[in-house]
Amino acid sequence: MAVKKMKEFRALGVNELKELLTKVESELFAEKSAIASTKRPNNAGKYKDLRKAVARIKTFLSQKGVKV
Repeated sequence: MAVKKMKEFRALGVNELKELLTKVESELFAEKSAIASTKRPNNAGKYKDLRKAVARIKTFLSQKGVKV
């Protein structure tokens, strides 16, 4: 997943944000499992960006009144 900007997250609706959240969380889980198996991330920048994306999506969902 490419890094999205704040404007792109704002433009998405609630359902789209929820779908994106599940997609990003699954990618994050894959990265975490890779780190656990090799003790080293394949791409440390991607891991950090995925964590930030999850936080941003959850923030926008809470701002729109959706319980996460």
